[in-house]
Amino acid sequence: MPSIVIVDTSVFMNVLDVPGFNQDREADLARFRELIEAGANLLLPVAAIFEAGNHIAQLADGRQRRRRAERSGIGYVKRWRDRRHGRRFGCRTTRN
Repeated sequence: MPSIVIVDTSVFMNVLDVPGFNQDREADLARFRELIEAGANLLLPVAAIFEAGNHIAQLADGRQRRRRAERSGIGYVKRWRDRRHGRRFGCRTTRN
């Protein structure tokens, strides 16, 4: 039976390579490879996603903020939300 591994915020920040929060990046990525090869199921709690977003939002450099936010999948979540709620190109469409 494959193991379930809960990914902590600090590990998630290393994976996203967020400046100031990526001290153990290489070790964490190596461990991730081992877990994936072993068939482990990785569980990322919603709280870790929110905390990561908060850390990214507090980056002083706006370019780094945007780059990290885009890499973290926030753009994907926003597009999914917009499709789900009928929004296109920044405006709301009506549904019958």
